[in-house]
Amino acid sequence: MVYTITKGTHDSTLLPGFTFSNSANYKVKFFDNCKYISIIPTNQGDINKLYGFTEGFSGVHTNSARFGWSYNLTTEKIDLYSYCYVNSLRISLLIGSVAINETVNLSLVRERSTYKFYVNSELKNTVPKKSGLPYMSVKCYPYFGGDEVAPYDINIELV
Repeated sequence: MVYTITKGTHDSTLLPGFTFSNSANYKVKFFDNCKYISIIPTNQGDINKLYGFTEGFSGVHTNSARFGWSYNLTTEKIDLYSYCYVNSLRISLLIGSVAINETVNLSLVRERSTYKFYVNSELKNTVPKKSGLPYMSVKCYPYFGGDEVAPYDINIELV
């Protein structure tokens, strides 16, 4: 499915749902319109969100795990991140880069005390998480920003 973040907004076209799953796995493709230049240059490094889930009944800024992304002007590639909140503390770690229009397999696995981030079945990052929260979670889908909204329609394929 191709998700669209409409020009001037943050959220993609799909509303979140609930999940009891301990993992989320997608083939992801970033299209040409994922290239952008931030209005405020320091915002270029802001991490956009790709997909993931909240932890239990908490919100995304309390306990959650998502893949993040940003367009790197120097390499002209998409930088991928693990992007988590653990007890309201944000933890973001660079995973690597992917070329525009390249399909990559991404997996996010929730274990008792960690989140694990895989790219093409290779473990890239492990982030500690709060234990003991219920596994019922809200699914999170593509989101643009930080501070700025999408400068034009942005399309990302998640299959």
